[in-house]
Amino acid sequence: MSERTDPHVPYIPFEQYQERFKEFFTLTREGGIIECRMHTNGGVAVWDYGHHSGWGKVIKAIGQDPENEVLILGGTGDQWLGPVDLQVSKRMMDTVINDHYAFRKSTYDGQYVDGLDLLWPLLYDIRIPTIGVVNGPANVHTEFPLICDITICATDATFGEPHFSGLGSPTGDGLYLVFQEVFGYKLANNMAFLGRIISAQEAYDLGAVAEVVERDKLYGRAWELASFIMKKDRYARRLQHELAIQRWRRVINADFNLHFMAEEWAQCLADPKAIEEASKMIAMAIDAQESKA
Repeated sequence: MSERTDPHVPYIPFEQYQERFKEFFTLTREGGIIECRMHTNGGVAVWDYGHHSGWGKVIKAIGQDPENEVLILGGTGDQWLGPVDLQVSKRMMDTVINDHYAFRKSTYDGQYVDGLDLLWPLLYDIRIPTIGVVNGPANVHTEFPLICDITICATDATFGEPHFSGLGSPTGDGLYLVFQEVFGYKLANNMAFLGRIISAQEAYDLGAVAEVVERDKLYGRAWELASFIMKKDRYARRLQHELAIQRWRRVINADFNLHFMAEEWAQCLADPKAIEEASKMIAMAIDAQESKA
């Protein structure tokens, strides 16, 4: 057995995690700048279990690679996120009705544990400057790009929080917490309780995003910003990121677990009749969707 010259455990190389996550995330890298775009079949991402469980894992993989120096994070196509996968929603509803033990297990392992990992890795595993790109309209999960050090968005981007106003569920996945910080508490409450949607221009006026850019120039602008940051000293830019992310660490660390537990607890306490009706509505939506195909 040959003696190792380097006692450190080697990090996973870019090509390996690029391949591992390619079904849900397109990863490209050039000159230390790494771009991560979520997608579904190469187009607009449809939120499903793969993205829900994959976000934390791909961010951790990016964070452990010392060859990454600036992260660009965004979506694909003309929307930040498309509709939630109805088949996934129906399977969850069927599990609630038919196997409550399996539902509780999936609620903890698949929703709560994976859900906490949606934000924790961005706070603690990434030690390089981050640029968030909101590439179009969205009403879910814009917490990721908004937590980035710099956020830019398309001219038609929108920001919303549908958990309570649309689904009747507490807003527990971190988006509400982020909205409270970037939009202010009262406006965030209107978004959560009443379903108010914030436009790209409003987000800019409120200071939530740094720039509003035409979509066809959006990622080009992100790379320009990343290239500017890359001209600075490696350790200065990494330590500047530590300063930028520190407030988010305090905010999310203080309340995130409680918010997420409230959302999951509400699901477990939900009236079975209401869940059954919701399951029927989802099934009808799936039928209508398939009849159009």
